[in-house]
Amino acid sequence: MEPVFIGGLSDADLKFGIDINIQRNGYFPLIIQDPQSSFCRCYTIGLSSIGHPELTMQGAEAPLVYKFMHHLAHDVMYHQLVLGHGMNIRWYGSTLNFEEIGEACRFAPEAAKRYGPEITLLEVWCPDDTDPQNEAPEYVIG
Repeated sequence: MEPVFIGGLSDADLKFGIDINIQRNGYFPLIIQDPQSSFCRCYTIGLSSIGHPELTMQGAEAPLVYKFMHHLAHDVMYHQLVLGHGMNIRWYGSTLNFEEIGEACRFAPEAAKRYGPEITLLEVWCPDDTDPQNEAPEYVIG
């Protein structure tokens, strides 16, 4: 799955891309890039369909943020990884923290349009800011 940056896409093209990817994979990580800086936000669309919170992460390196969101969403969708507010896990060599945030319409507008503004949204924090490695996840939950 390749990252999709929404700049310049029509609403119809964006919806079509999201629909196709959700049909194919069950989820879609969407990147929103700030054109004035290297800052980006990525959030998932589709995890709400299985009763799991949508995930969001921000950072300066879009490919790394996208990689985290894609792999996390995949593990939620296909390996029954369940994440929630206040959790800390060790995942692919990285420590991740999860915090529930409100304002899904602000931070994940396409997910809120699809599943409603009351969806649960978890912010993913990676304090050690490392690239997830190609190793098995440890899933040490604390």
